[in-house]
Amino acid sequence: MARVTQVQFAKAVGIPASTVPELKQKKIIDLTRGLDQSIIDYCKHLREKAGGRSGGGEFDLTEERARLSHHQANMARMDEQVKDGTLIPASIVLTEWQNTAASVRAKLLALPSRLAVTCPGGTTEEIEAKSDELIREVLEELADDPDQ
Repeated sequence: MARVTQVQFAKAVGIPASTVPELKQKKIIDLTRGLDQSIIDYCKHLREKAGGRSGGGEFDLTEERARLSHHQANMARMDEQVKDGTLIPASIVLTEWQNTAASVRAKLLALPSRLAVTCPGGTTEEIEAKSDELIREVLEELADDPDQ
């Protein structure tokens, strides 16, 4: 069995000689095994590629099908988690946090006016004690009632 050159192989199978080094690098063909065996190996590679069984192309059909199946399985699992309540959609969490933040903001902004009404002309100690009381009251309201 005589070693075949890249040019001879390229002419035999009708491809540009510049693609032969890539075939060799990917171990699709071994030109040291002769022209006949290299053609057989190349044809086997083409059959596998056409059947979606090759392993290494940029868009390998088998790999893409596996990725799709994996993605579909993940989506199905997430749908189940949403249905059984172990996964909450981000949009719902965002809305709830926005509502909570708005409620906290409103209650905290109301503190100065509430304090002014309850402590007109009070001493520093009285105002501090009343502000502490009001802040704790607001925080307890927020902790007790998640819809506030």
